Amino acid sequence: MSRIAALAALLAAPLALAGPPVVTLEIRDHLFYPATVRVPARTKVKLVVINRDATAEEFESYELNREKIIPGGATSVIFIGPLAPGEYPFFGEFFPRTAQGRVIAEDAMLLSTLIIVLQEILEAALIISLLLVICRSRGSSGRWTLLAVAIGTVGAALYASMIDEVSVLFDYTGQEITNALLQLGIYLCLAATALLLGAGGPRREGLLRLAMALAVGLAVVREGFEILLYHSGLMARPELVTPLLVGAALATGIGGSIGALFYYGLLSVPPRPRQVITLGLVAMFGGNMLSQAALMLIQSDWLPGGATLWDSSALLAEDTLAGQLLYALVGYEATPSLTQAIAYVGGFILLAGLMAAGTRSSPANPFPARQ
Repeated sequence: MSRIAALAALLAAPLALAGPPVVTLEIRDHLFYPATVRVPARTKVKLVVINRDATAEEFESYELNREKIIPGGATSVIFIGPLAPGEYPFFGEFFPRTAQGRVIAEDAMLLSTLIIVLQEILEAALIISLLLVICRSRGSSGRWTLLAVAIGTVGAALYASMIDEVSVLFDYTGQEITNALLQLGIYLCLAATALLLGAGGPRREGLLRLAMALAVGLAVVREGFEILLYHSGLMARPELVTPLLVGAALATGIGGSIGALFYYGLLSVPPRPRQVITLGLVAMFGGNMLSQAALMLIQSDWLPGGATLWDSSALLAEDTLAGQLLYALVGYEATPSLTQAIAYVGGFILLAGLMAAGTRSSPANPFPARQ
């Protein structure tokens, strides 16, 4: 019983923090991203403003009664609320013609929770589905995913409970650096998976399952801690408990359903094209991990951002369901920087090359026709 109590205390630790929910706002090319920030009404919110431009900008809002200068390349925190339901415009004092946005405070907590949690769950659900397709195609069990998800959940709870200590590391960029390391770890696990795909024998098969389990566990830590942080700032309010739990449950069900459809859809494809599609998607997912890691390091000023290559947000915004699906699957981003593009393409090519080498290094077929 003592172990169960200790585990329960660990999982409950983030809720004990009872800090405000965190919303991130970026300044890029003298524009606010996203231009519309949705927050729960009647709740204090921590707005983290990241200025990715070289020049300073001043966040100003008469309706919010807030103004704060954010130097170029710097990150600042602005607390807003509790707000009554409604719309609250804000703008950049130094570039007011382009830097404009609005905060929308809404009572629809269940819908907000569903959207936020679904965004985090999709990425983990899709990588789990991809790796399970590989297991099924090889005729091996995928039961290891249950243990990997459980360990990842505990790791997410531990990370969330230590977020204050982590955030002050590396000159207050500890969270970004830690997230970058998690994404790099996922990429390395996928690289090990690629090399072991053509392996035969129980020992190499065990190493393959270990690499895939580590990738899943790290993905759950990366996405799960943000869900726990979001809930920790709101669960202290009794009137929000039910919509938070119901929204999270619905998001988990929807994310799991999308992952299941993805899994069975791939299994319905004939073996040879399924191999090409699956390995290609794994390589894209790996490129996405390196691109995300590069973004975290850019925000920490450890890497130069470079120019923004394009802006496709008018065609497909990142905060839509289609945008989130493409982001989780192939790393879609509406406004990628040059550094992110280099990381994505380089990560994709390296992982694809490792998979090609791994599948040719052994006569064993990584995707046997037998089901």
